[in-house]
Amino acid sequence: MSPKPVIPIVSLFSGPGGMDLGFRKVGFRPLLALDGSRAAVETYNWNCADEIARQCDLSELSGQKLAAMVREVSSDRSPRGVIGGPPCQSFSRGNTHRKRRDPRARLGLAYARLVRALNEEFGVDFIVFENVVGLRAARHSHRFETIQRELRRAGFNLFVRDLEASEFGVPQRRRRLLIVGVNRDKFPWVKFEFPQGAAKPGTVRQVIGS
Repeated sequence: MSPKPVIPIVSLFSGPGGMDLGFRKVGFRPLLALDGSRAAVETYNWNCADEIARQCDLSELSGQKLAAMVREVSSDRSPRGVIGGPPCQSFSRGNTHRKRRDPRARLGLAYARLVRALNEEFGVDFIVFENVVGLRAARHSHRFETIQRELRRAGFNLFVRDLEASEFGVPQRRRRLLIVGVNRDKFPWVKFEFPQGAAKPGTVRQVIGS
């Protein structure tokens, strides 16, 4: 049997690479991973032999510069998808010391702007946006609606759902917000269906004890 093809993607707000690891395990290959934290980038590159992570202020990065960076690391393959989880502290229910003008609250729009640039340059098939469910709360609803509007303007039909991490084998009860976008021009008929979690919650020892 021929090997399963590897699907190239770009990772924005990659952190130390947890989301990327999940994608790697099911046949995707990040070409470039960008994050503003030096420690996160060093951790990512320490764990991944290809060392594709770079430190970058994504709030200031232009779409043109991002496209050039992608071409620099992969001149022969274009990304098929974009994944990312912009910092979520300003929306988290656990954040009891919110700032009225927290700059992190605008990073979801930075993600949408960069997604649009990549789609215009490469014709991206899909996107995935991950965040805390607090982003859907009434006090943040205007930001949530704005992010969705900009992702639609970027060229994607959107599918939104909250998922419980413990139902997928993670030893923690933690709900996460997922937005999956499918290229509207390339796949107007596609209706994305979220997976149904079924795993019984395990313990931390069961998962990483060995």
